[in-house]
Order: sequence, then structure tokens, then C-alpha cells
Amino acid sequence: MKKTLLSFCLIAGMGIATQAQVVFAVESPAFLQGNYPLNYAKAADGWGVADLTNPANAVLDTLAFAEDGSASDSLACDELINGSAIYGKIAVIYRGACQFGTKAKNAQNKGAVAVIIINNVPDDVTAFGMLGGDSGMAVTIPVIMINQSDGALLKSQIEAGNVVGFIGNKFGYYADDIGFARRDILMAPNYARPLRISETGSEYPVPLGAWVYNFGTQAQTNVVLNATIELNSNNLYNQTSSPLATLAAGDSAWIALPIFSPGTYLAGKYEITYNVSASATDDFAADNTLITAFHLTNDMYSLTPLDNSNMPIATSFYKPSAASGDYEACIHFMDPNGSRVAVEGMYFAVTTTAADSSSLPGTFVETVLYSWNDSFTDLNDPNLAFDNLTGIAFGFYNYTAVSERGQLVYAPFDNPTILADNQRYLFCVKTTDDYIYIGYNSSIDYETTVDYHLQPVGPIGDGGTYYALGFGTEQTTAIGVKMFDKNYLGVEEEQTLSSINPYPNPVQEMLYIPMGDLSGKVRMDIMDIAGKLVKSEVISVNGTMAVNVTGLAAGQYNFRITLEDNTTRNFKVVVSK
Repeated sequence: MKKTLLSFCLIAGMGIATQAQVVFAVESPAFLQGNYPLNYAKAADGWGVADLTNPANAVLDTLAFAEDGSASDSLACDELINGSAIYGKIAVIYRGACQFGTKAKNAQNKGAVAVIIINNVPDDVTAFGMLGGDSGMAVTIPVIMINQSDGALLKSQIEAGNVVGFIGNKFGYYADDIGFARRDILMAPNYARPLRISETGSEYPVPLGAWVYNFGTQAQTNVVLNATIELNSNNLYNQTSSPLATLAAGDSAWIALPIFSPGTYLAGKYEITYNVSASATDDFAADNTLITAFHLTNDMYSLTPLDNSNMPIATSFYKPSAASGDYEACIHFMDPNGSRVAVEGMYFAVTTTAADSSSLPGTFVETVLYSWNDSFTDLNDPNLAFDNLTGIAFGFYNYTAVSERGQLVYAPFDNPTILADNQRYLFCVKTTDDYIYIGYNSSIDYETTVDYHLQPVGPIGDGGTYYALGFGTEQTTAIGVKMFDKNYLGVEEEQTLSSINPYPNPVQEMLYIPMGDLSGKVRMDIMDIAGKLVKSEVISVNGTMAVNVTGLAAGQYNFRITLEDNTTRNFKVVVSK
């Protein structure tokens, strides 16, 4: 499965073994310590650089901005004017205006020992290749790229000369060095979920544990893993594993901790802090601590982190590199208490390339709730399939302005839908326009969590073919589903939503839709049972609306009528031949 990040592409999962070994880690200052996502230059992409997967080629030094006098955020497309400031240091440059190789060559010419390029757009840098271009083969120092948000976080401390960073493969670089990465920690199965289906620990137990690695050259003794969980600064959990007597150099171990299962849950953000330590003082402590979280909310279900307004955060945007014009990005839901809630609509974000931005106004992006009725147990079950998806609720968002690119929007479903216990569902954002990129979040990684629970996270559909793990566990669809207690779904609302009764049904030729005293223009959308839009038109109505269905194949269809006040009516029609 290939994905495209704007104009670039990557095979999901390609090179995970080597990519996982190469890191960019901040050693100081302490409050910025840790690993940051990166991409790096490789010989296969037209560079003369040494292999960064070899620890002997790693670099540890101070970061300094390169300046060419052309802009406040230097692009280094011209000869640098501050050679003394970057000599013997890691040069930091912004992406844009010229080739990566040109920037790196200009820094190398002034004595830089490595180059960090900061992305100039809010896209995930791990999702595309770094081509050396015309000057790449002349560049022999390490070259990496980091995300725009991380560059902004580090900027003031780089300017102050306070940032010391490591670039390369840490295996064997230090004598005493244990640690882990975000892919190695066990997270909650969902990052955000309604309290109504998570009232007690027995309803939502959270297993804890992590893979711990010995990156150093010395065996480590008494290795222990600790985890704490806090809610509103109140410590709810503090558990430490039994010491692991010895962890050999280059080896790893899975360390499990007791399940977090409180008697009663409260709404809020539960912050989980993992820390690993050993008898020896760690030579590189930046990757000894990792923080994750899960939210219990009043009305939001999501697999991605939420902002301060409890809305999903999109950090990057993807589409399949060979999108067929029918692309769905989804999140999975199944819960033993699903029948306690109804779903109202979905939040999501999309974007386009700058060149295609003028196409966004007037674009309809659909949302679909599928009942996933294929019978399988987990990801290892050979019966796992996407052959029995039934669309049961539908919505859409009509984009009206270029300024909505990358912005979170809300699409209500045509009618609130009560979920069922232990039923699989897919909540999907769907587009038939090949210029649309759907929002994802790359700040977390479900790899260990998926290995533990063996359940789908964010499946993707491309031209009718589905991929259970989407673009990979490190990219999660930034969808938020608005859920609420089903007891709030009033009888009057249910009657209003089902007040249109078309006839005849089943129908062969002409379908008549009584609209009562409604008049004016309405939008009629017709979806097949798989949720694919087969017909859409704007109609002026006054009384009963007549629709010719002879062009539709036999089968069941979902009709959605959108009124001028943006309210909708939904009903099902069977076309017979």
C-alpha cells in the first residue's frame, strides 16, 4: 500500500528495520530531551553520504542555524555568510526554494559536521524520500529532515546555542545506554472515548508495558520499568516491574506491568509516563522516558490526541500514491457497551496541494458509518476481510473556501444512529477527488498496542480494496466521532428523521417522495449499500418529488435529502428490475 504526502510517496512499512535504528535525539537542554521523527539522506536517493545505520557514522554536536543573508529563516540556497558559527557543528537550515543537496553542500563547504533541514510545511517528514539532486553526490556529511513543529519547538534554544543533538544509530555508540521509542510502548486501545462506555476499570482496562532496548556495548543489570498515571495532577497509578537481572548488549526485553483498572473513571486526560532505568548511570538518558495519554470525554471517540477543545489533531495529510478516485480513511470501533451510545457525526480535516487549492471550494467530502459484518477474531485470523460492509449512516461536508484547507470541520450524519454491543464498525472519510489529502496524526505509534490487542486501528480503502493497517501503525487517521448517551435521543427527533415515506418501495421506474409543505431547492444524494455515491443533484421541489430510478441497478439504496437549512432526511429504497 503506497501513500502520498502531497507530491511525494513512500511504501508504508518499507525499511522499518533500518529506519528505526537511525534517530535524531536531543541530549540537552533537559526539557527538550528525547527522540524526534526524522527522514535522512541515503546513497540510494542520490547522496554521497555514509550509511547512517552504521553507528560509526553517528554525530553528536551542538546545533547552529546556517545563514545565507537571504531570509529570516535561512534557506541556505546561496553561499553561507556565517561559516564560523556552523564550523564543527550541526547546521540547521529551512526547507524551500532549492534542492536538498544544494543546501547541504553549502553547509558542508563551511565545515558543518551534519545538516538538519526543518520542514517548511506541516507535513510528516517520514513520509517521503529526500533526493540529493544535482549536488547530492558531493555531500558526505549526514543530512536529516525534521518536522516543522519540532523545528519551531527547538528554534529559540538553537539560537541560544543550547541544543546538543545526536544523529545516527545509537546501537553501540555508548557503553551504558538503555531506552525505547514511541513504537515500543503499550498505549490505551483508543486515545479518546466517551465516559458512557468506560465507566469502570472493568469496562475499560488499560494494559501497560514496553519493549526495552540495550543500545550500549555493556550488559545492563537490574533493568526496571516504571509507569505512572495522573489525572488532574492526582497520581492514580505507580507501578515498577521486578528487576530484570541482565539485559545483554544489543538485546531487548518485553516488560509488562499490572493492568490499570480503577473502580470508577472520571472524565479527563489520563497521562501515562513510562521510565526505564538500570544500575549503571545511562550515558544517553534522552530516550529513557516517554509520555502518552488517553482521554475519557463526554462525547468524543478518536484514535488520535485531542487539543485543548477535545478535538482531534491532524499533523499530516495523505492519500494513496495511485489513488483511483475512491479513497476512504477510516477508524475502527467495537465495544461490549456500544449500545449505550448513539453517533451524531464526524470531525475531520483535508487539504490539497497549493496548485489544487482553487479546486477545494465546491468539493463534497463524504462521511460513512459502516457496519463491518465480516466474521473474524483478530488481525491474525485468515478470515479477516472487508467483503461485508454496509453503510448505515451518511454525512458530507461542502467546502466553500480555500481557507478551509487543513482545518477541522464537522459533518453530521443524516440521522443519529444507536450502536450495538460487540459489533464492528468503520467510521470513514471518503472522497472521489484525487486532489484531496485526508488528515492524519503522526505523533503516536500503535505498533506495540496493535501487537498486543491484534485489532484493526485505521483501515484504508483505495478503489474498493481495503488495508487493515492503513498506512502503518505510526500514522493514525485524525477522525473524531461525536457520540452521546442514547437516552438523550428523543422520540420526537426519531419521528422527525423518519417522516419522509417514499412510494412505491420497492420501485422499478418512478419513485415518489412526499415532501409535505416543504418547498425550495433540496440536494438529493443516492448511495449504494456500500456507501458509494451513485447520483447527486439539486432539485426544486413543491409538494411531491418524482425521481426516475431506471438508471439504477437492482439493489438497496440510501437516499439523503438535504434541505436549505442544512437539515437532512434519510430513507432506504429498494430498486427492483
